[in-house]
Amino acid sequence: VTSSKQKHNESQNLSWSSSIDEILKRKISHLWVSELLFTAPTDLQRPNFESLEIVHDFELLNLAIDDFGEESLKQGFLGTRLYRWTRDIIGINNEVRFGWLTEQLHNALLDDPTPYRSEIKEFIVTLFDWFKFIPETFEIKKFNVSETVRIKK
Repeated sequence: VTSSKQKHNESQNLSWSSSIDEILKRKISHLWVSELLFTAPTDLQRPNFESLEIVHDFELLNLAIDDFGEESLKQGFLGTRLYRWTRDIIGINNEVRFGWLTEQLHNALLDDPTPYRSEIKEFIVTLFDWFKFIPETFEIKKFNVSETVRIKK
């Protein structure tokens, strides 16, 4: 009979093969618009499933129909390719401006035609809403006209 302590130790020894580990750690440099979030986290806390944008984000974040609380939203966001792209493009402890991140997203999108820059800015506004929603990971500084973000961990 295997004890729970033995099972715990065995599970700690499990790891991905080197080829899968490499894929999981690969830097994300491109995204599709369908991988972006269309709504702010507050919109998902009281979801209206008649909204296509809400349904899109709900599915993107892999939320359960009976659990769209704050922790589930945060974990959902941190599990997206959008978050990984953000982390890869910004880096840890680097501070970047809203405009710079807008340009990076514009250049990273694979969709043809690429959305207009004004649409990209809307996606970045939504992304900053998510940053503000997860202060344990992101630090936002607001200036007269612009904002910056820094990933803390």
